[in-house]
Amino acid sequence: MQHIFCSITCKKHMLTVTALIHAKRDTAMIDQLRDLLQTLLTETRKEPGCLQYEIFQTERDEAMFIVQEKWASEEDFNAHSSQLHFTMFVTLATPLFAEQLEVYRLQPLA
Repeated sequence: MQHIFCSITCKKHMLTVTALIHAKRDTAMIDQLRDLLQTLLTETRKEPGCLQYEIFQTERDEAMFIVQEKWASEEDFNAHSSQLHFTMFVTLATPLFAEQLEVYRLQPLA
């Protein structure tokens, strides 16, 4: 089963985003998603306000990817969401997902 999870934490105007993406269990689809994520990584790191953008593939499950992001502001994160490389990623990667992307905005407890 493919699962996508995003969490967004606001801290003094800075946003921390974590996304868990499970690809369909097909080697060709996993490879395609990995390539799309690499392009997204390269282009996103060039954006103003992007403080950190890391993508990991787990050792235990090759179909699972973890994206960790830090943005200087919510405005920078919102601008990222409308960038061509991001919208192209969503368009091309969505068929490789088992479920729709879910985004959760979280507030820190302390």
